[in-house]
Amino acid sequence: MLRFLPVLEFDASTVTEIKAKCDGASVTISEQTIRRSLKGLKEQGYAHEKGSGEKNDPKRYWRTEKQFETRVEDEQKDDQKWCPTFSDTPV
Repeated sequence: MLRFLPVLEFDASTVTEIKAKCDGASVTISEQTIRRSLKGLKEQGYAHEKGSGEKNDPKRYWRTEKQFETRVEDEQKDDQKWCPTFSDTPV
């Protein structure tokens, strides 16, 4: 999903526009799935949102890069979760 989001806020896209990009790349995905993915990306700090979601002010999304330190911390947490050290196993 992240690859279909624009990098710049100026180019922020609506869910419908993102779906059109997915369709153009032969990626079949529903608008509801796009919304769920965007919510997760926002929570993780990889996407931003602007707009109220009203008719004349639709929500628009663009991607962002997390700060390097935050990415490293996230990767370390994932490593600890999926690759426990030998000291974590009972003797």
